[in-house]
Amino acid sequence: MLTGRTLSARAASLLLTLWLVSALVFLAGQVLPGDVARVMLGPFADAQAVAALNRQLGADQPVLVQYWRWFSAALGGDFGTSLSMRAPVAPFVLASLGRSAALAGIILLLLVPLGVGAGIVAGLNQGRLTDRLIVLAGVSFGIVPDFVSGLLLLLVFGLWLNWLPITGAAPGAGFWTSGYYLILPALPLVLNL
Repeated sequence: MLTGRTLSARAASLLLTLWLVSALVFLAGQVLPGDVARVMLGPFADAQAVAALNRQLGADQPVLVQYWRWFSAALGGDFGTSLSMRAPVAPFVLASLGRSAALAGIILLLLVPLGVGAGIVAGLNQGRLTDRLIVLAGVSFGIVPDFVSGLLLLLVFGLWLNWLPITGAAPGAGFWTSGYYLILPALPLVLNL
C-alpha cells in the first residue's frame, strides 16, 4: 500500500525529473550552432537588426538568466512563443496532452480486459500448455520494440487487410470515430506492456 511518504517521494522524483529534462533540453538548444535572430531574419540581414532582435528576444543574456526567465514563466503556464511558428507554445502543448490522454485511455480500454482475461485463463490452466502459451506470448510481445510491432501492425491491419485506419487522428471527427482511429497506434503499446 502506498503511504504518504512514498507518494511524496515519488512526486519529488517526478518534479526533479521534469526539471532535469527541461534544463537539458534548454541547454541542448543553447549548444546547437546558429543564431536565432539570424535564422529568423535570414542570412543577408543587417548585423544591427540581428543584434536588435537578439536583444528583443533576450538571446543576448547569459544562459542561466535566459533559463530562469523561461522556467519561471513556464511555472506560471507561459511556455513562451514558438520562433518557427510565431505563435504561443501553450496551445500546442495542451493539444498534444489531449491527444496523449486519449491514446492512454484507448490503451487502458484495450489492456485491462486483455491482461485480466489472459491472467485468469493462465491462472485457471496453471502449468498447462495454455498457461505456457500465454506467458510465451506476453514475453515475446514484450521484447519486440514498439516501432517494429507498430510497423508490422500498420502493414498488416492498415494496408494489407484494410481493417483499421493508418492515421492516428481524424480531424473534426466525433468521440467514437476518434477512438477508432487510435486503435492502431495503441496496439503496439498494449502488446508491449
